[in-house]
Amino acid sequence: MLALVVESNKAAREAIVRHLQTAQYRVEQAADANGANACLQRERPDVVVLAWNSAAPGLIQRVRALDTSNHCYVLALLDGQSVSEVPRLYAAGADDFARQPVSREELIGRLDAPRRI
Repeated sequence: MLALVVESNKAAREAIVRHLQTAQYRVEQAADANGANACLQRERPDVVVLAWNSAAPGLIQRVRALDTSNHCYVLALLDGQSVSEVPRLYAAGADDFARQPVSREELIGRLDAPRRI
């Protein structure tokens, strides 16, 4: 499975990438929405893990526009945002959220949820 990680904080992005690679995901990574869009043009991911920020809703819309036959699972990561952001991220099309820093077990558990369901 291909995962796209979008996180501006390099240390956080690298930690998430390591977590995913140890769980046998192929991983593309980007520091921002522009980099993510370039990745999306190359290959459609199965899951997207993105830091929630002002560019996230537009990026989620782009991912949803690419969805044709299989649903791409989007996990938004909240870092210091209030709980009031949760309705916005779901309205934007995210499937789930987690608070940063996210543990490997929580990250993989959340991303494996669609297969369990």
